[in-house]
Amino acid sequence: MAQSIGVSLSMYEKVERGYVKATRNFIDKTKSKYPYINVNYIFFNN
Repeated sequence: MAQSIGVSLSMYEKVERGYVKATRNFIDKTKSKYPYINVNYIFFNN
């Protein structure tokens, strides 16, 4: 997944595990690769 969106595995793991919040760049890359996903639900749904 990290490779497919163009981020480091370390960064991806930190976001996935909730250690850091996804940056705007991270979210944009995810949305660019997977335009059909709801980024609001994935990144902002508590």
